[in-house]
Amino acid sequence: PYFVAGAIHSGLAMVITLLIPLRRILGFEDIISMSILENVAKTIIFTGLIVGYSYLTEYFISWYSGNVVERGIFKWRAVGHYAPFFWIMVICNSIAPLAFYFKKIRTNIAMLLIISILINIGMYFERFVIILSSPAHGFDPYSWGLFHGPTWVEYGILLGSFSLFFLLFLLFVKFLPAVSIEQRRRPNAFKILLSVALVAAITGCSSQALTEPGAGYPRVYQQLSETYDNPAAKDTASDVQNDLRLKFQSFIEAHADLKSPDMADHIKEAYADDLYFNDTLKTLDSRDTLVAYLVETAERVDYNRVQIHEIIPSEDNYYVRWSMQTGFTLFNKPIETESIGMSHIRLNDEGKIYFHQDFWDNTEGFFQHLPVVGYLIGKTKQRL
Repeated sequence: PYFVAGAIHSGLAMVITLLIPLRRILGFEDIISMSILENVAKTIIFTGLIVGYSYLTEYFISWYSGNVVERGIFKWRAVGHYAPFFWIMVICNSIAPLAFYFKKIRTNIAMLLIISILINIGMYFERFVIILSSPAHGFDPYSWGLFHGPTWVEYGILLGSFSLFFLLFLLFVKFLPAVSIEQRRRPNAFKILLSVALVAAITGCSSQALTEPGAGYPRVYQQLSETYDNPAAKDTASDVQNDLRLKFQSFIEAHADLKSPDMADHIKEAYADDLYFNDTLKTLDSRDTLVAYLVETAERVDYNRVQIHEIIPSEDNYYVRWSMQTGFTLFNKPIETESIGMSHIRLNDEGKIYFHQDFWDNTEGFFQHLPVVGYLIGKTKQRL
């Protein structure tokens, strides 16, 4: 188990070491995603603990056995001539991977690469310690002796081994698919669907596909709200609404067209640096992450248009009523959704949004389009 765990441990580290430059050079960031690398890092924590436990078990067995010769070998390994290589092995293989306990580290590309390389170095020195330190201080004192450094032959073998591996790896990447051809042919369907749901981050939403037969409740809601509008009250509130629209001008322009080249600039004008943003699927805490979030979403939809119908003030709170149309392509089939919703917003002293909470029906706007899941949701609604 010790050597099996070590092989898995070093193999996972080498996977990260190779995937990080590969995904950057070949543009596979959307396929070899950060979540994949994070899951590998989590597994490395587990294998690193197994390897560390194995190191401790070796010393415990040598102590528990009562064999003075074996105790001497392991003591010399930790404090003798090869002690630096032993401690490099322990630190790199068992202690460095524990940094992956922290999400900020295991989701940082640079830290992932550095720690994976450290593990590879540690596993190399593990073989060094096993092969050289054991015979250098074995059972027979007559055979004790130190390894007096590698010759140019050993250096050549080491360099040749690395060169052969990377040659074969690069030939594989060049002539054979590095990732599934299906994944390269079209974007991941789940990510597209998730992006559509994230578009709802603009405001809370309840959606109904335009291509489905019959009018869904978003369209019925729009029709009835226009039918029962009070013209007198509407005229009285128009001046108030105009003032509020001027106050929220950047917010309105930011979400009017998600694919607008000025969208990111309007977001920066409308939102504070530090904020709370929640769309029931994801929580964000800064304006920069919000911009990145919406930019990525815009790249994955065909269009997204939002119309603000009413802004309702209530002391320090504002409630925004809106309608949205979104189009995207799933399995080469165009899909359009129409949504309605409400957002709860608060402004700071500078007039920028620092609190944005959405409320929306994610089954209508997102999950109903998923294969299998959408079918089950539809069947469940029919039985209610």
